[in-house]
Amino acid sequence: MQPRPHDCAVPAPWSAADTLDAQRDANEQLVLNTLRVEDEAESARRTLIDASASVALLRGADFVIDFANPRILELWGRTSADVIGRPLLDAMPELHGQGFDELLAEVMRTGVPFVGSEMPARILRHGKLETCFFNFAYTATRDAANPERIDGVSIIAFDATPQAVARKRIALSARVGRSLSAQRDLAEQLAECCDALVDFGAASARIWLCNASGDALELRASAGISTQPDRADARAAIGAGLVGTTASRRAMFVTCSLGEDGDAAEQDWARREGLNAFAGCPLVVGDRLLGVVALFGKDGFAEQDETTLSSVADHIALGVDRDNSDRFRELFVGMLAHDLRSPLNAISMGSHLLADDVNLSAPSARTVRRVQASADRMGRMIAQLLDFTRARSGGGMPIDRRSCDVHVVCAQALGELRDWNPQRVVEASYAGDTRGEWDPDRLVQVFSNLVGNALKHGARDAPVRVEIDGTGAAVRFRVRNLGDPIPDELLATMFDPFRQGRGPRGDGFGLGLFIAQQIVVAHGGRIHVRSSAGEGTEVSFELPRLVA
Repeated sequence: MQPRPHDCAVPAPWSAADTLDAQRDANEQLVLNTLRVEDEAESARRTLIDASASVALLRGADFVIDFANPRILELWGRTSADVIGRPLLDAMPELHGQGFDELLAEVMRTGVPFVGSEMPARILRHGKLETCFFNFAYTATRDAANPERIDGVSIIAFDATPQAVARKRIALSARVGRSLSAQRDLAEQLAECCDALVDFGAASARIWLCNASGDALELRASAGISTQPDRADARAAIGAGLVGTTASRRAMFVTCSLGEDGDAAEQDWARREGLNAFAGCPLVVGDRLLGVVALFGKDGFAEQDETTLSSVADHIALGVDRDNSDRFRELFVGMLAHDLRSPLNAISMGSHLLADDVNLSAPSARTVRRVQASADRMGRMIAQLLDFTRARSGGGMPIDRRSCDVHVVCAQALGELRDWNPQRVVEASYAGDTRGEWDPDRLVQVFSNLVGNALKHGARDAPVRVEIDGTGAAVRFRVRNLGDPIPDELLATMFDPFRQGRGPRGDGFGLGLFIAQQIVVAHGGRIHVRSSAGEGTEVSFELPRLVA
């Protein structure tokens, strides 16, 4: 069979005209492809420009800014002319030392994207160095001609500053609130407030309070740079220097020229520590100036920092004012209790003398007995007030340790309580060795207060149970009663002074549980309470037998 012509046909040689035609066609195709690529690139560029996100493209090992859309330029506080064609750290030198170049280099090296969430950055925006927070992603870009080669990094970012600052402000306010509500000395509370402000971002935070005469401020707490207490600014006259000026103006005072605006001592300290910014806020309650809280920084403070400081200052002012009121009340209570003892002793002695008179009529004898009982109750109340002032004076509850058996001590207290409450049942159980070194008189107070409280608030048709367990290294105690559970809001403050607990106001000052807690603490123990509808209320504590 003859082959068909096209099976073995050989193309005729190309002529010069054919070659020119082919080259022309190829050039036309190349131009069309180039135009299409450029059109696609331009379309992509327009998309990036119009994107709601902040977008930038960096090229090469120096991270030259090849593209930046308007949104990222706004975040950076720069114009296109400021950054395009320049390496990132040349265009934004304030980023040196903040670690962003290291993150970019790692993405370039590995090709693994990096995602940051609310990462802080100090950026010079419109002439002012600000702390901003960003959510962003770094993604490697590849050479179109050689996809294996990484030639840059793309940045997609969103400004998270408002959310991050709001979250930090809430956390700061909560921390300051916890510090000021803690059962500690005011000095410790203010120190914790300063620590919180430094953690918020200040280089240094300090709190001054007015002295007794009201003509000067005394440094009471500090944190951050230079916290030594012997600095020249430990005392500031009202109206002098930045701190004194803040106090006299009774308004926030902010400056970024600390080395020029302060007095000589402030300027010297600012230059020595490299600080430039000051933000001071007066501590005011009503029309009363209590002090000043101030932040110091190496750079300026943002507007949101000033707002935060103002809010924190309000919290601190209220805490200081409450502490002043508490100290005045404690001083008054101590003086009152001390002054009441002498007339009460006279009443008690007189009633006992009258009780010995065999010629008293029956009605008069009953009246004398009521006077004696009332005098005894007043004596216990005055003793509680004196115990309270001792516990709050800073030295804690005084105790006199000696060898004793808490079985005997508890039995004594429960015997008195049974005499006062003959209609109620108090059950007691003892296990193990109940001996140790404690103050037996103080422990009688503990049992009287705890069991008396259980009798007062527990179910009247159910017994109060007392358990003492001496089988361990420490002796454990439990007082249980059935009845309505204690509300959660009262559980948190049960051992605070001047609390009357549940139900109608009693005949005391609300100091019994506070004193019981202080006695347990003075013995090296801790006291706890739990309450539920099914199991009732249980107060428990543990006392070490000996103190090392």
